[in-house]
Amino acid sequence: MQEAFPDEVLNAGASMFTALTKLAITPPEGFDPDRLFRTLLRRNQREWASFLNDVKGGGDERALQLRQVLLMAYEEEAEASDPDAATGCADDALPGSADQWRAAIPEATE
Repeated sequence: MQEAFPDEVLNAGASMFTALTKLAITPPEGFDPDRLFRTLLRRNQREWASFLNDVKGGGDERALQLRQVLLMAYEEEAEASDPDAATGCADDALPGSADQWRAAIPEATE
């Protein structure tokens, strides 16, 4: 958290810490901590805390809500960092996009 939010007031620090701990204990399949870090950098602490404005209840409810928000943002980060992820293309080991490969090898798509 210190690296993701240096010099920021931790508006939802306890909820964020608990949500991150829950993700570390039960990560989704194929979890990438570097991708989660990039996800955290997309918003500041105040913006992450704003997702909790309507949550009624204490710490665990807030942490569970923030975990869900983080997972949704984590999935968006995959799509943003890999333009082929939205198409389900599995050519990550090949250079260029799936569209470039389809254009270069048209018979493969027919």
